[in-house]
Amino acid sequence: MVEGIHVLGAGAIGLLHAHHVRTCANVAVTLLLRPAALREFERCNRTLTVTDNTGSESRSTLNAEPAHNSTFERIETLLVSTKAHETQTALAPLLPRLIRPPSSPSNPSVILLIQNGALGVYDHLLSTFPSPSEGGPRFLLSMTTHGVTLRERFLASHAGKGVTVVGDPLEGETPCHVGQHRVDEVLSLLQQLKGLNVGVVSPFRELRRQLLMKLMINASMNPLTALFSCTNGGIADSILGQSLISQVCSELASIIGDDLSMDTAAMKAETVRVAQFNRLNRNSMEVDVSKGRDLELDYIVGYLCKLGERKGLHTPVLKFLMDAVRLKLETVRENKIIH
Repeated sequence: MVEGIHVLGAGAIGLLHAHHVRTCANVAVTLLLRPAALREFERCNRTLTVTDNTGSESRSTLNAEPAHNSTFERIETLLVSTKAHETQTALAPLLPRLIRPPSSPSNPSVILLIQNGALGVYDHLLSTFPSPSEGGPRFLLSMTTHGVTLRERFLASHAGKGVTVVGDPLEGETPCHVGQHRVDEVLSLLQQLKGLNVGVVSPFRELRRQLLMKLMINASMNPLTALFSCTNGGIADSILGQSLISQVCSELASIIGDDLSMDTAAMKAETVRVAQFNRLNRNSMEVDVSKGRDLELDYIVGYLCKLGERKGLHTPVLKFLMDAVRLKLETVRENKIIH
């Protein structure tokens, strides 16, 4: 039985899921916050407010701790919803609370990744933590289609209801891995969150396929919109833009085409379809570049380059996109953009 969860990454998605764990499953939730956010949460009496598209409000009272303090008790279940590139740094002070002694690994922590670039983050964290048999945590991966924004720091607007899907990357592997009972407990808890339409995807390869599909679209649209400072429609509604998407998809097809059962034409068609459906949206990488912020590039395009390298493939188009976006970010930060 899950007695409590900690949440690292108190953005809109993290807070939405924290709220539903507290209100639907009646499980204690502890937010791990930076000092300024912790002070603001205290001023809100540690209360989180969530509104839906009808304007009705729901409130939950949550616990809170400093995110960078390793002296608290161990963490049994951790929901991570930070930006992908911030995950490693954010987890570092929590390692003593997440790793068990190798002599008693039977009750491991469970870490749920609910963030863009989750496959890349998971791949990286496998080299950070020991294996579950040596005291390391078990992982769950997820993706969500819920539309939620923060109107104030601890006031979330849940305007677009979607689904959250979750899966166990070690599912079906033999021998049975340490801590399977803990994974099953967390999956059972998540399925109680009826307001979030949580579903467990089995076998895991189907969830991996969904995550790769999202990665495929992001790998084209995120860098291209960031480079040209435009909405999705600025790329997808243009013949030249579609040609660029096709070049990216040609390289992606050699890397993940077999996993998705898609060729270049099918990848391009799906990317264009999704981008045109969301033609007015500014995606997160374009916004981050415009504000000079760090990027999730390594966990989206960079992760696909790694997959290509493991197959002995060259990825010149993807690497060009990474270098070009980094140069664009550099020019923004150094105020070299000519208007």
